[in-house]
Amino acid sequence: MKKRAPSPATTRQTAGPGFTFEDLSSGWLATRILTGEKLPGVGVGGTKIQSQTDALHWQIDDLLVTAEADGSHLALSCKSNTQVSANGLPADFVQRAWKQWRDPDSPMQRTTDVLALVTRGRHAAFTPPWSDIVSWCSGDDPALAIARIRKTQKHARIFESIQAPGGSGMATDSETVELIRHLAVIPLDFQLDQSSSVEEAIARCRTLLQTGDLNEAQSVWTDLLQMATTTRVGSGTLTLRTIWENLRAKYRLKDRPSFEGSWNALRALTLDYKARIETALPSGVVIDRNKDKAKLAELLRDQPIVAVFGESGSGKSAIVKVTLDELFPAQNQVWLGAEQIDAATSELDRSRLQISYPLHDVLLASTSAGNMLVIDAAEKLDADALSRTKLFIQRLIPPPSSTSPLQWRVVFVSQTEGWRDRLQPLIGQAVQRPLSVEAIDVEDVRTALRSSSDLRWLANRDETVVALTNLRTLGWVVQASAAFQAGSEALTSPAAIADRIWAFWTQERPASQNLLIRLAEREAEFVRSFALSELDATDAVIFQNRPAHLPLRKNARNRIEFEHDLAADWARFQRLKEISHDVDRWAVLANNPHWGGALRLFGQFLLREPVGASSEWDEVLSVLEAKGATSAADILLDALCLDPQAARFLNDRAELLLSKGGERLNRLLRRFLHIATLPSAPEALQNVDRSFALYVEDKYRTPIIGLWPAMANFLHAHLAQVAELVSPTVADVCAAWLTTTPLRLPGDIPLPYRKEFAEIALATARSLQIEQGKDIIYFGDGERPIYTAAFSGGWDLPDEVATWALEMIQRRPQAEEVAKKIAEAKAKAAADHAERMKSDPEYRDHQRELAAQRSSGPMSFPSSRKLPPWSMGPKRRVENDFRHVVLHTAALTPLMNLRPELVAEIMLAAIIEGNPREEYSDTLHFDKVGLEYDAESYPTAFWKSQFLVFLQINPDIALTTLIRLVNFATERWAHPRRGSHRKPRQIRLAMRRQEGVLSGRRDGL
Repeated sequence: MKKRAPSPATTRQTAGPGFTFEDLSSGWLATRILTGEKLPGVGVGGTKIQSQTDALHWQIDDLLVTAEADGSHLALSCKSNTQVSANGLPADFVQRAWKQWRDPDSPMQRTTDVLALVTRGRHAAFTPPWSDIVSWCSGDDPALAIARIRKTQKHARIFESIQAPGGSGMATDSETVELIRHLAVIPLDFQLDQSSSVEEAIARCRTLLQTGDLNEAQSVWTDLLQMATTTRVGSGTLTLRTIWENLRAKYRLKDRPSFEGSWNALRALTLDYKARIETALPSGVVIDRNKDKAKLAELLRDQPIVAVFGESGSGKSAIVKVTLDELFPAQNQVWLGAEQIDAATSELDRSRLQISYPLHDVLLASTSAGNMLVIDAAEKLDADALSRTKLFIQRLIPPPSSTSPLQWRVVFVSQTEGWRDRLQPLIGQAVQRPLSVEAIDVEDVRTALRSSSDLRWLANRDETVVALTNLRTLGWVVQASAAFQAGSEALTSPAAIADRIWAFWTQERPASQNLLIRLAEREAEFVRSFALSELDATDAVIFQNRPAHLPLRKNARNRIEFEHDLAADWARFQRLKEISHDVDRWAVLANNPHWGGALRLFGQFLLREPVGASSEWDEVLSVLEAKGATSAADILLDALCLDPQAARFLNDRAELLLSKGGERLNRLLRRFLHIATLPSAPEALQNVDRSFALYVEDKYRTPIIGLWPAMANFLHAHLAQVAELVSPTVADVCAAWLTTTPLRLPGDIPLPYRKEFAEIALATARSLQIEQGKDIIYFGDGERPIYTAAFSGGWDLPDEVATWALEMIQRRPQAEEVAKKIAEAKAKAAADHAERMKSDPEYRDHQRELAAQRSSGPMSFPSSRKLPPWSMGPKRRVENDFRHVVLHTAALTPLMNLRPELVAEIMLAAIIEGNPREEYSDTLHFDKVGLEYDAESYPTAFWKSQFLVFLQINPDIALTTLIRLVNFATERWAHPRRGSHRKPRQIRLAMRRQEGVLSGRRDGL
């Protein structure tokens, strides 16, 4: 009988004394990997140790080390005895080596991989001749190597033990030389008295520790051995990252030797970068940003990636710096600007920063368990750098499903437009909640101005104070305080302030102004700094002799850069003024995001440049619209919205904006919804597919509060005219405010502008109601946002909104004013028709032709008769989009809380059919239950409505409403069966309760 082949042994089954030696060898290799030493035979450092790798088709299968540089391998057979002798290497090892070498499916890379035999102790007669053989075979002349080997018997015996292991399977001389080049013998004296290998390993452990303590190093060695054992009998893989994380959690480690230079470079970059960030005004006044600091700290504790954005000069970097220094002092910080992160993530350019390894590898080797990476000025990253940065972040931050500890948190600091338009679409889906840094409070501006004797007079100029709510601008004004004399021309706009600071910077020197403008133009092409050696001689002299406050500096790498992004924007603004009359020349710049800030400032400048009864802004807008330069025209509209005096400028242009059916107003409001809000998708939608993410980012947005008052006042001041536009865009603006802002502020103070936007939304819905009464048909979904916005005002105007909704659902007659306007419109239309029938023969003939066509149609016989409206249903037909908003959106939520009885009436009327009819044929009406067909679901499923929300908000009224609906539907279902041969079957319903079973019966009649 044939014997059954034994099953392969598991690592636990084969554990024994030999495996203790294997674990010691693994720990010894781990110390070399940690200290960055080269692997024996391979010549580079390692990143991973694997145990028992026969499943990976390695014949030499005790240990496998993967090298970090090129993925090469060191495969080791670990034997707890001498193994070698004067006669050569053991036949079993050599035979396995030949099999590994010759197997066409072998994972071994012949050009790089090495097969090693680890022995316990050295053999005096083997080691010297083996060293000779290895040295001779490493040369380029195999014939010479063979000649030298065969010259002595001791060398020849060892060579022949490899060429013909066990006396069989003779290989050629050249093939044997090639294999020897990929063999290594590693003698270790573990498990022997006074082991030098143990001492060597502990010495390496000692170099890893900041204390250098011997006892602590011995503890590290013990932990490495435990990791080796656990890995061998467990997962089988021990990575450098895992080793480092385990040790870092227990010991205070030094930088890994191979990464020490890279870490020194990163620390120098961080110190240099943070030193440039000012946290106080030049006068020493510190603006209170405690609320922003607290919110940032909360975000950093809750999520691994945080975005901090705001307008240029709003103090974003200063908030991050102070928050990390004060609230996270134990965290290791790395700060990189756009230019540094671009170079650091590039394989070609990172050496310029003295970073020798991939940035994610360096950062993951941090000696600190808690680390913060700040990527500042992220809006300056070009497409290539953004792509690399995204991949880098994915490697640095473990995915949510990972069990790996979170070692790094990342803070992106960006201008609002840069985050919204470039960073958010690429990497923002991982950011659950951002921090929006808004303008500083006007009272803080007044305090800062009053602290300077030269500026105290400006503190009472309201328009100037509003224009100085940008922190960087305020800092420059304080720095240039001597240039602002009391009684001089008031500074009422950002453009006027920029001009005054420009004169202070340049001291009115044309050469300095020329240099700033040219460098700013180059910076807008993603050239973030300028090599000093590449400046021409004239520019070098200008820079050397520059005025004291010119906003250019030379960094540690001999490159010139702007001190702040806003300074570059202001220099580009000066260029736009130079070419202001060449519209074609500057309009194309609107497609470059780095020109956006300068163009908006330029637009605010044009608003104040009079041309007859209007301004240059109005003249230029007309020219841009005529040329079809939409991007540039949109930026001028942005300038109008963002101006500190937007309220005045909007009112001055009310006629312009409201003319032509509000075409310009709708464009302005679409831009406003983009620039005055931020993406704020719910956490559940953060990691959606990118094809859906753009929709999510557009759908879920939060207002930037400070930008809304002027727009709210303008729209409300022209309420009647705005409502008559029946604009879905106006409705979207109202809904954006009403659905995302709180009802009340602390202290139970009503939030400003909620009532105003609610009134605008309701007035728009009323205008739509009138247009529908005139039999005007709207195509698409344009009516839905108007209905949704009107319902959103239910928190603020519950009675008014409920009354309108009951009219729309055909449960109340139209409001007197609505009915009057509809009647007037229909009367006018009838009069116009009668007049044209008298005076326009062509129109008269056409109308008669239409009447003849209607009268000559085929004769039809009705299959049903009209019934009066159901008592709980609508009195007339309900508009389909209104029914959709009631049944399939959360629009009724405010009224469910405040007017639940009326919501019950509205929902029943939306579900029960309007214009009911009774079929003459039994076959047509047995399955009708008196409910309106629901086009949103097939088959019709009336539970797909807002009843679940209603039950949660007001269960008593919601349940009563449901019972009324079920009773009505049951009655309509049973009605045709009365007196019919199709009797309804009886239904018995039993509901279990604690006291027993509650039974009931319904016969359908």
